[in-house]
Amino acid sequence: MVPATTTIDAFSPLIDYQPTDVWLRGGADGDTWTRRYKDGTFMLCGNDTGATATFNFTGTEVHIFGAYRSNSGPYSVVVDGVKSASMRTNGSAPEISDQLFQVELFAAVNLTAGVHQVVLTNEWDDSLPSQYTHVDIDYITFTSSIDSLDSTFVQTDQTDYFSYSPDDVWATVTGDSDLNGGTGHSTPEPGASMSFAFNGDRVALYGTYGEGYAVYSAQLDDGPAYTMNSSRPGVPATFQQLLFQADLLDADAPHNLTLTVLSHDNTRLAIDYAEVDSASNRAATTTAVGSRKTDSASPSNTQSDPTTRLSAGAIGGIIVGCILGAKALATVLFVFWRRRRTRRPHPTTIRSSDHIDPYVPATWSPGLVLSPRKARFTPSPSSSGFFPDTPVTLEVPPNSKRSSGPSLQQPQPPPSYTSITRLATMTRT
Repeated sequence: MVPATTTIDAFSPLIDYQPTDVWLRGGADGDTWTRRYKDGTFMLCGNDTGATATFNFTGTEVHIFGAYRSNSGPYSVVVDGVKSASMRTNGSAPEISDQLFQVELFAAVNLTAGVHQVVLTNEWDDSLPSQYTHVDIDYITFTSSIDSLDSTFVQTDQTDYFSYSPDDVWATVTGDSDLNGGTGHSTPEPGASMSFAFNGDRVALYGTYGEGYAVYSAQLDDGPAYTMNSSRPGVPATFQQLLFQADLLDADAPHNLTLTVLSHDNTRLAIDYAEVDSASNRAATTTAVGSRKTDSASPSNTQSDPTTRLSAGAIGGIIVGCILGAKALATVLFVFWRRRRTRRPHPTTIRSSDHIDPYVPATWSPGLVLSPRKARFTPSPSSSGFFPDTPVTLEVPPNSKRSSGPSLQQPQPPPSYTSITRLATMTRT
C-alpha cells in the first residue's frame, strides 16, 4: 500500500454544510483578509449554534484547516461518533494584527483504514462574548492508501461504463474546453440518476460545482447513500472537481457507483469523467533498511535461496572459461599491435638525389607543353636546402612536345617559395 494525500477546497461538494442557509461563501462581504486563505476561498458561519460541516472519506487520517481570527468562536469535532472536547472556549481571540490563517483546526491520525465520518460543529452559545461567533473552513486534507499505480480515465460518453436514467433527461455536452476531453453529461431532473460500472480498487468521479448546481446522493454498491452538495451560491462554475471518491475496494469484484439528483429547484448535476485504479500494476510495499529501501516481498539479505545456488562444478567451469577467454583476448590484442607497428610509416630526410613531383604553376614556362607524364625537378647538388634562390632544372621525357620558347637547357626561374617550402615538409614512405 502506498499512502496518497488528497486536498479538497472548502467549496468541495464532498463537504455537506447544514443548515445550508447559514453557511456563507467567505469574502462575499468584502473581507479584505480573504487573500490570506488558500486559493482565496473559505466557508463560514456565525452566531449559529449547532451548524455543522460533515465530511465522509476513506482513509487513515484527516486534517481540517481554517483561520483563527479576531471573531473566531468555539467548535467541536466528532469522528465516527466520538466527540472531541470543545476548542477555543476561553472567550478570547487574537487581535486583528495577530490573526492566523491556514492553521490546523483539527487532526485525526492513525485511523483504521476504511470509511470515516468527520463532523465539525459550531459551539457558540449565549454565555460567550457576542463577537466570538464565527467558525470557518479553508480546506481539508485526507490520506488514503493506494494498492495500484495503474489509472484509467473514462469519459461519460463511454456507454460500456456509464448509463443514464431516464436517458432522455440527460444532456450530452460536447466541445467544451473546460471539460476533460471536451465532453460531459448533465441534468436538472429530480430523481434522475447516473450509474458507473467498473472493476478496480479505487474510483474517483469528477464534475462541476458552483452556483446553479444540484444537491445529490452518492451510493457505491450496496453501501449507504451519502448526501453531497455541488451548489455553492455566489461561486462561479468550477470544473473537473471531485464529486465522489472511494478506495480500498475489492479489485477483483465488479462495482457500481450511482449518483441521484435530489434538488427540486432546477439546478443541475454535471458529470465530467471518472478515474479508476486497477490492481494490474500493484504498488510495491517497501520496508526501510538503514538508508535503503527493499521490497518486502524479496528475500532477506541474510538468507540464500537454495534453488538458485550454483554447484561446485558449474563454478569451476565458469572459472576455466574466463581464463581461456582472457588468453584468447590477449593473443588477439598482441597480433593486432604487431601488425600496426610494422605498418607504421617512418619519416625520412629528403635528400638532393630524390625525385619529387613538384608543384608547377601553369604560367611558369609558357613555351613548354608537358606530356601526361609529370615533370620532375632535381635541386642543385650545391644547394644546402630548399631556399628561394636554389636553381632548378626540369627533366622532361624524350617524347615530350614543346613549342617555341626557352631552351630546356636554359636555367628556368625557380618555383615560388611557398611551393618549395611545401616540398621540403613532405615525408617519404
